[in-house]
Amino acid sequence: HDSDSGLRWRLPSLNTRLGSLRKGDFGFVFARPESGKTTFLCSEVSAMAEQAKQQGLGPVIHFNNEEQHDKVKLRYYQAVLGVTLAQLFSNRGKSDAMYKEKVGGHILLPNLTNFSNKQVEKILAKFNPSLIVFDQIDKIQGFDADRDDLRLGTIYQWARELAKQYGPVIGVT
Repeated sequence: HDSDSGLRWRLPSLNTRLGSLRKGDFGFVFARPESGKTTFLCSEVSAMAEQAKQQGLGPVIHFNNEEQHDKVKLRYYQAVLGVTLAQLFSNRGKSDAMYKEKVGGHILLPNLTNFSNKQVEKILAKFNPSLIVFDQIDKIQGFDADRDDLRLGTIYQWARELAKQYGPVIGVT
């Protein structure tokens, strides 16, 4: 792969250390609770969604089972537009228009709670995403095992297969 192919990170240090994300890539974001993981994701993923739109690729799909749906959506608006909440709400019509111009249809945030692997697979088949985000991957339902480590291993192997089939996967835990 040449260094410019794939989805590039917004942060130059991540491009230097990790390189672009490509089909088959599967990685994790690990951090303590309430430390900014979702905000970090919205920043980086919004930049990738802009690239996907420009390149004619499928959308980014962010499966969120951690925070309120509308709260995450607002974070995406802020990340795409580079504005504070006050600036975002000062002219909502203009903000909506700018957001649609930059990433319209390329950041999908299904409004699901406690979703299962089967629900995920149906959505992925419908939209053929360029990037898949699971925030929090360990909470995906539909995987049973006698021990938690075996259940998690099954989830991670499933996510690896999704990365090979559709595009890079980022799991958050």
